Amino acid sequence: SKKAASSGSDVLVQRYAAFLAAIETVRSPDKASRGLCISAIRNIAQCDVVFCQELFQVLMPAAWALMPNNKWRSAFVPPLESLLSQPHHSQFLKHSHGFITSNNSAGVYGDGTSQPLCRNVVQSFLQMLSRLDPCPQISSDLLMHLANEYNCWHEVLALLENQYCIAQGCGTPSSYQHDLKSL
Repeated sequence: SKKAASSGSDVLVQRYAAFLAAIETVRSPDKASRGLCISAIRNIAQCDVVFCQELFQVLMPAAWALMPNNKWRSAFVPPLESLLSQPHHSQFLKHSHGFITSNNSAGVYGDGTSQPLCRNVVQSFLQMLSRLDPCPQISSDLLMHLANEYNCWHEVLALLENQYCIAQGCGTPSSYQHDLKSL
């Protein structure tokens, strides 16, 4: 019994040593630890739709802010519009795998279980666009089509509000809300 406990603790010590070696590999700068970290985040994002959407909503505004000037941002708008107008986004609306659709607005599946709902791709993308500063000027016709097709009226209204505030010269809606709170 003493020998069995000793061999069990030896196995535990060996596993712990292997774990420490793996941690040191990730920590050392010569082993490309950034690449390992990004690879791990990529693997998680591929498996978790909600995490992927949240990660995109954090990273895109950061990348947008790092663009050197508005000329670069303006050049980026037509590809964004082209991406949003692609018909392949609608294939995800036919399947109610936790996404909000007209057939599954309550989030209750046929077996009676309730699942957390996440936004469809277009809703998530438009919500991210409304967070960009300065807000990109997306075609209002495209926005109305997306609102109707993908049930993302709230996101489209936020974008249209941003565009209106910029056109009127009153700044962004967030600065306008800040002015209202100071009253």
